[in-house]
This record gives sequence, structure tokens and C-alpha cells, in this order.
Amino acid sequence: MNRRFLAISALIATIFMLTGLLLLDRPLAQWIHGSDLANATVFVRGLDILDTLAGIHVSYWLASAVFVCSGLVLLALSYATPLPRAFAAVIVLAGLIQAGQEYIWPHAALAGIGERRLVDNLVCRRRIISVGA
Repeated sequence: MNRRFLAISALIATIFMLTGLLLLDRPLAQWIHGSDLANATVFVRGLDILDTLAGIHVSYWLASAVFVCSGLVLLALSYATPLPRAFAAVIVLAGLIQAGQEYIWPHAALAGIGERRLVDNLVCRRRIISVGA
């Protein structure tokens, strides 16, 4: 294959990717989420199968577990080797931050849809409480 063909193919793929991500992805997701299609059996079971095959459920805790465990091992080794303890502590801290992100704020993966609705619900509840009081 010549380099010109590869460069043109990469350019076309980049244009399609950027068009999809920047222009089509969010409106399509909001349309599906707002319609009855989001709760259709085809989507629910299909997404469950894809999540299981891709290991999505494992990825929620895998990165944090690997960081915390490897950081603790490095922390234990830092007493016997010249490895700085601060390096191991930073790895443990990174794992704990990752775990906190995944477990404390689980709606971060919704790309703002869940966060916005959560804020809207809190604002609506505050208005109802203040009007009723």
C-alpha cells in the first residue's frame, strides 16, 4: 500500500469519527433516551450482552483494584529497596481516587445527561419545598 492511500484513508476516518462524536452522538443518545426505545427489550438485553462480553462491569473496579494492590505491594517493597515511599503512596492514592470516582459518582459515564437531571431534580425539589413552606 502506498502512503498517500493510507493518509487519505486516515483523513476520511478522522472526519467520520469527529462528525459522529461532535454532531451526531449526543443528539442521537438524547433522542433514544427520551423515547420509548431506551427501554425496549432489544436495547436492554443487547446492551447487557455487550457489557458482559466487553467486561464493562469488571472495568468499574478493575483499575482501582490494580492501582491500590500494586501501590500497597510497592509500599511494602519500599522498606527493603531504595524505592521512594512517596511513589508507592501516590499509586495507592490514584487507585483510591479512581474508586471514589466510580462508586461515589456513578453517573459520570452518562456524559452529562445524569448530572443535569440530578441538578434539575434538586432545583425542582427546592422550589416545591420553598413554595410549600
